[in-house]
Amino acid sequence: MLGHRSADRPHRYGQNPPPIGFALALMPILLAVALLGAGCSFSGKKNAASPAPTAAAATPTALALSTSSTPSPATAAPTPAPVRPFTPPPATPRATPAPTPVSNVRTENGLQIQDEQFLGRVATPGGVRIRSAPDATAANVVGSIPEGVLVTVEGKVLNGAEAEPGKGTVWYIVGPKQYIYGAEGYVLRVSGTPAR
Repeated sequence: MLGHRSADRPHRYGQNPPPIGFALALMPILLAVALLGAGCSFSGKKNAASPAPTAAAATPTALALSTSSTPSPATAAPTPAPVRPFTPPPATPRATPAPTPVSNVRTENGLQIQDEQFLGRVATPGGVRIRSAPDATAANVVGSIPEGVLVTVEGKVLNGAEAEPGKGTVWYIVGPKQYIYGAEGYVLRVSGTPAR
């Protein structure tokens, strides 16, 4: 007899098959889970903050609410917080050094001379040479000042010849027709007006 089971052969679900009512009772729950899952998976966004489905969401009442046009508060996606661009804190204002006034610059024989007096200490190893003009030629050396000796500077020549490449064109006037090269660090101020 085809299609008829014998009583001694067990059913494939065990001895007692599940009742039909049980399968029908699970149908709305499965449908609700499928609809909730489809709504989340086809939105195009991953939403890690959305709550996991609960047993209460699988009830027929939740199914009726979730299929309506207005989403329930339990299934509504949370509103993202507004993103503000990063703005660094304002920088602490720094005092800028006052520029050396150049109003006392005068021109004499084509040289721009700034009248400025101070006491300085020769700081370059080997000392400095005193020259008869603000130019580094062998013929115009008239003396020298050793390292560590104090010297009275009576003014600056701003447009002298550059004695060493990249070290500037400033020469200090140390006497009548006597100049020493004023590269940075050659003569350190001990007293007098502020450094250039």
